[in-house]
Amino acid sequence: MVFKNQADMPKCCPPSDAGAEDLEPVYRYTKKEVVQENDFENHIEANIPFKEENKCGAIALSFFTTTEAAKSLRRHKKFRKMVISQGKITAKCGIHNIENKHINLWVFEGVNMLPAFLGEGD
Repeated sequence: MVFKNQADMPKCCPPSDAGAEDLEPVYRYTKKEVVQENDFENHIEANIPFKEENKCGAIALSFFTTTEAAKSLRRHKKFRKMVISQGKITAKCGIHNIENKHINLWVFEGVNMLPAFLGEGD
């Protein structure tokens, strides 16, 4: 499968321990209560600066396995006004790995994450 921003991926990205499976529930920071398409932009798509050595993670979308893990980011000013939204990831979305209750998801090209996250069209 081809990934979103694959041409920008460094070697060994996604990591070899990444796999595809359904995960529910997952939690993601969104701008508002109503989840929108632009809540699923990676750092490149959203023009968020990142260090070159973090490029693989910057291409991935971040989710959490628990609300407690997501809330731990509230210590950063950027996340204080954002909403923690609950949804799901399916094996059709891409491949992911989980480390310390944080999920990096490398999205397959052509996947619309909004309906997948909301469980629409299952």
